Amino acid sequence: MNKALLKKLLSLSILGGLFFTGCEEDDEGFNNGELVGQWEITYYYANRTRVVANPAGVSADTDYRFYFKWKDGDAFAAAAGVPAATVHAGSDVELFKVQDGDNILGYPQTLEYSTTSTPSLAQLGVAITLTLSDAPSKGQPADYLISGTYPSYVFDEDACNTAVSIAPITDAGLYTPNLDANGVEKLGNLIIEPDPTKGGNVLPPFADGSFSVTAAGASDGRDESKIDYVDRNGHDERYKEVKSSWSEEDDRVIQGYGYAFTNDAGDLLASGAPYGNTAQPATSEGYVNINLLAKSAGQSTDVGTIWGGYQTWYFFNVMAAFKAQVFDIKAPLTDLDGDGSIGVGDMVAFMHADNLAGGGGKTAFGLPYTLLVDSSNPQLPVPVNDSTRDLDLSNLAAGGKMKYKVMGLCVPTNEIVTVKSKWSRIEE
Repeated sequence: MNKALLKKLLSLSILGGLFFTGCEEDDEGFNNGELVGQWEITYYYANRTRVVANPAGVSADTDYRFYFKWKDGDAFAAAAGVPAATVHAGSDVELFKVQDGDNILGYPQTLEYSTTSTPSLAQLGVAITLTLSDAPSKGQPADYLISGTYPSYVFDEDACNTAVSIAPITDAGLYTPNLDANGVEKLGNLIIEPDPTKGGNVLPPFADGSFSVTAAGASDGRDESKIDYVDRNGHDERYKEVKSSWSEEDDRVIQGYGYAFTNDAGDLLASGAPYGNTAQPATSEGYVNINLLAKSAGQSTDVGTIWGGYQTWYFFNVMAAFKAQVFDIKAPLTDLDGDGSIGVGDMVAFMHADNLAGGGGKTAFGLPYTLLVDSSNPQLPVPVNDSTRDLDLSNLAAGGKMKYKVMGLCVPTNEIVTVKSKWSRIEE
């Protein structure tokens, strides 16, 4: 991915659309009226959609999966003479999967911040100044200048991850009030034209924004301007509404899921929406929290806590045996624990019964049921917790926690951002 695309993605910030200027009709000799002057941001609303959009040539049924991969899966498969795909199909932990036309995880996303919200614009690190010059004559474009800091979506191509970072912005271009794209008078309409020759080329163009200015309309008695618009720069069909050409390399918005975070215990936590982690990435590998596994297996989260809250070798074998037994034609698993459903608890009961009968049952990966379930009390089977140690492939019978790697995911999307903003005049 070239630097131009990275620059484009940097501009698609949470507050990126804030920085578009507006104007007013003639007033007291100014061609652009009361809009001329300096303004500071006081309110921001954005509804952002990101939908999976396959580029030309990519099959419509392509899956985009974000998952954790068992670090030792390939080595185990080679040693056991088992296809690696078979091992990973059972051991890998899929967080989500999307296809063409699906909403990206965490989207649509609506954000709304102001000077008094929690968090406020200041707490987010946002401080934007908008300077609007007057037009040389009525109906002609005039200069705008934006400077300050804002939270931006930053795409890391190497890690294939989208994260939020505070970034500075200095941008300049042209704005035209009260005319439509055809040059016909239309009060309250706003046209933005980025102009690279003036020092900026990161703001999206639009010819159908709206604006208004209210004297003493802000809560502090200052003049208030409102600017609304729709950003269609990153949509491979709707770009035609704002510009003449589309570059797959430069204009496509990529959503990345690549980082993971670990807590003090070394547990992997997925990054980004909707998980809500804000720390810096600590590692790309760690242990998988059992809640993810229990949910993906359709079980209650209480089931996995038996194994210390982790994906362990014993738990993995119990789950593999459970899945196999459910589909066993001769002796399919039934509701042995009487809870009204068929789950992992029933597999534990099945193993317990086999242990008591001396059946010598084993999982598909060769672990005896007697290792996985303590049947010393005939009335109370106890799954063996092997989470106190790490798994060692040279001693599989001892079990242990399995370590996972984060598999980065880059998803091509179509993005639309609907923005509303308010600004207060900076008194001179």
